Amino acid sequence: MPPVQSPLSIYVVHHPGSLECRMLAGHLHDWFRLKQNDGDSTEAGLPVWFRAHLGPDGRVAPEIVWAEADINVLVVLIDDVMVADPTWRIALDVLVREAEAAPRPALVLLAPVDWSAFRLSYLFGSRNRVPVGDPRIENTPEVRGEDDSAGKEQRARRIAARARVLRRAVTEAATRELRKPAGSELPPPIDVFLSHAKRDGAKVAIALRDGMADFGQIKAWYDANELPPGYNWTMPMEKAVRDKTAALVSIVTDSYPTRYWCRREVNLARTPQELARSQNGAVTAWTVQPTVAVSRHDSNWSRPLAQLAQVPHIGWLMEPTQVQGRVEDVVDRLLLEALLVEFYRRYALHFVHTHQGPPNQHLVLLTWVPDPWSLIQLLGKLPTDDSIEEFILAYPGHGLRTAELNELRELVAASGRQRGVRVRLLNQERLDEPAAAAAIPRQRIALSAAGEAPDLDPAGVGPQLVDDVVVRLTRRLLERNAQVVYGGTFGNYAANLTQALIDTALGWDRNADARGEGPAESATDLLDPPFVNYSAWPAWSGITPRIRADLTGVCSFIEVDPDPKKPAPVPADQARTREDPAHAFAAADALTRMREASTLATDVRIVLAGKRRGWLGWLPGIAEEVEWSVEKGQLVLVVGGFGGCAADLAAYLKSPDAPWPASLTMEQAREKDQPFQMVLRAAEASERARERFEWLERNLSAWRKMLHDPDRWPFPGVSQQAVRGLLSCGSPSGAIDRILRLLPGVSPSDIRNTTRQTGVKPG
Repeated sequence: MPPVQSPLSIYVVHHPGSLECRMLAGHLHDWFRLKQNDGDSTEAGLPVWFRAHLGPDGRVAPEIVWAEADINVLVVLIDDVMVADPTWRIALDVLVREAEAAPRPALVLLAPVDWSAFRLSYLFGSRNRVPVGDPRIENTPEVRGEDDSAGKEQRARRIAARARVLRRAVTEAATRELRKPAGSELPPPIDVFLSHAKRDGAKVAIALRDGMADFGQIKAWYDANELPPGYNWTMPMEKAVRDKTAALVSIVTDSYPTRYWCRREVNLARTPQELARSQNGAVTAWTVQPTVAVSRHDSNWSRPLAQLAQVPHIGWLMEPTQVQGRVEDVVDRLLLEALLVEFYRRYALHFVHTHQGPPNQHLVLLTWVPDPWSLIQLLGKLPTDDSIEEFILAYPGHGLRTAELNELRELVAASGRQRGVRVRLLNQERLDEPAAAAAIPRQRIALSAAGEAPDLDPAGVGPQLVDDVVVRLTRRLLERNAQVVYGGTFGNYAANLTQALIDTALGWDRNADARGEGPAESATDLLDPPFVNYSAWPAWSGITPRIRADLTGVCSFIEVDPDPKKPAPVPADQARTREDPAHAFAAADALTRMREASTLATDVRIVLAGKRRGWLGWLPGIAEEVEWSVEKGQLVLVVGGFGGCAADLAAYLKSPDAPWPASLTMEQAREKDQPFQMVLRAAEASERARERFEWLERNLSAWRKMLHDPDRWPFPGVSQQAVRGLLSCGSPSGAIDRILRLLPGVSPSDIRNTTRQTGVKPG
C-alpha cells in the first residue's frame, strides 16, 4: 500500500549547548509520544523530531521537508546560549522565513526560555510567545557552578515544572491548528461534557467547569441548569457528537455507574460513528469522542463501567491546594486526547480517499485504541454483505500487550464465527506487512542501538526517538516469534532503553496464543525467553540474583569474561575501568569477546545510531559488532538515517568511492575518547588497538564491495538493493517496514555455535 501522509509533525528546535532546552525538548517528546502515561502500551502518539544542529551552509539541519505533513508545528526553544550564538541567530531567521513560505501550513511557536530571547525581536514580531514559566533562570545550581546530586534534583524539578507549562501551550496550539476548518482563523470550541452524578460528583464537576473557563478552546457543559427552561438538554451533546466536536470528562464516583443519564452520556461518547468510506465501500473509518475519566471514590462499593476500559483515568485530589493542579492535569490530557483523535481522524480520511481494497475484504480503520465495549458496538454496525470474506480492524499505534490483544482477538474471532467470516484485529503499522510473515521460522536477531544527543543531533533525532524506534521494532520482531539478542547492561534498570526493552518483554508472551490464558505449563517454557542478554565483564557483576529472578522467562543472561589466558584484574569493579589501565584493557577484551559470541549465536544483526565518542572497548561498539558480523559471514542491516556511528558506517558503505570516516580512525579516538585513552596506557595496548582499527577497515571494505557487486552478494534470498536502501533510511516506520520485508529471506545461520567458548557462560 502507498504511504499515507502524516496529518501533523512536531519539530522541536534548540541549541545543542543548552542542557535546559534539551531536557525541555525531551519532555515534549515524551508527552506527545505518550511516554509519561502509565498504561499507554500502544504508544499511539504523534511524530516528534528534533533540530539541534547546523549544516555546513549554516542552516538548521536536517532540512525540514514541509510538504511531508499536512501541518508542521515548529517549537523553537530560545535561551541565552542560542541568543549569544550569531550563527544560530541567523539560522533561526532563515528557518522562520522558510516556515512562513512553506507550501503547507506551518505553526511557529517561539518559547523564550530566557528573557534574552526577546533580543531577537525580528523573530517575534507580532507573534505571541509560548509560555515556559519564568524565563529568567536566577540563583540556580548551574548558575552557581554547582553540580552535586541535590543541585541536579533541583534542576530536574524546575525543568519538569516548566515543561508542564510548555506542553500545555503547545498542545493547545497544535489542537487548535489541526481542528481549524479550511479558510477559518479559529476552530469551533470543543464541547466538553462534565458527566457526573449529582449525589457525589457535583463538587468535582464545579471545580472542573470553573477551571476550564480559562481555556478558550473548551466550552464546558456542567448540567441541564446551564440551558434555558424547556430546552431539550440532550440536543447539544448529540449534535456535538454528530459534528465530531464533543469531548467527555467522566467523573466516576460511587453513584456514577448507577445513573441512567451518566451511562447514556458515556455511551454517546464511546459508541463508534462512521467517519468516511472509500468509493467502492471496501474501506471505512470509524471514530469515537475524546474521553478522559476522573475517579473519586468514597468508602462504598461500586462497579466499573466497561465503556471506560481504555480511557485515560486519573484520581481526584480533595486537598484544596491541589485542586487547581489536578484541573490542569485533566485539561492537558483532554486536549491531548482531542489532538490524538483529530490526528487519527485525518489519517483515516487520507487512507480512505487513497485506498480501495479488494471487494471481498472490508478494512475498518479505528481512530482510537480499542476496548471490548467499543468493539462490540462497532461489530454490530458492520455490513452483512455475503460477498465479504474477511474484516480487518486496524487500530492506531504499534501494538497492544499480549494479554489485551488476546482478549480482543477472541472477541472479534467469536463475532466472525457467528457471521461466517474471518475477522482480524491488528495495529495500523502492520497493514503493509507481507501476508507470509507469520510463516517465518524462528530467527535469532542481534539488535544494537545506542547513542547520546551530540551523536544524534546531525540526524535530527535524539536518544528518545532511537529508543522509540527500537521498542517498535522489537515488538514487531516478537510478533514474528523472533528472539532478540541484546548486548550490554540489560540488568541496568535505570537505563531508558534497557527499561523500555524490559517493559516490552514483560508485556509480551509469545506462547500465549499457543496455550491460551494461564501460567507456564512447565519449567521448560521458561528456558527459551524472548530476550537473551550478552553482558561483558565487569558489567555482568551488576546483574544481581534479584534481577535474574525478576526476568526469569523474559531474558536469559550470558556472561562473557576477558581473555582467559590473561588473568582479569580483581575486584571486578566497573568504575575502575575508567581509572586503571589494566582493568580497562581487560574490559575491552571482554567487550570484543561478547560481540563475537553474540554474532555466533544469531542469524542477522540490525544496527542503528550508536556512540561516536565516549565508548568503552577497542572500537566503537556498533562498529565492532558490524565488523564481527562481516567477519563471520552474517547479514548485517545498517540503518543509517538516525545518526551516530551507524550513520558514519552508512556514509562509507553507500558509495564505492567514499573515504574512510575520520570518526573511525585511531587518531581521532585517541584525541577525543577518554575511556579509550585509558586502554592505551596498558602494556601492549597501542599495537593491539592499531590492529583492531586496521581489521575494522579491511572488513568494512570487503562488505562494501559485496554491497555493490551482484556477483559477490552471498545472500540469495535478500535484496541487495533493499539492504543498501536502509543505509539512507531515517523514517521510523520506513526502517521497520524495510527490515521486516528483508527478514523472510534470512536463513538460519550456519555460524551459530552450539558449544560455549571459554569465558562465555550462562548467567
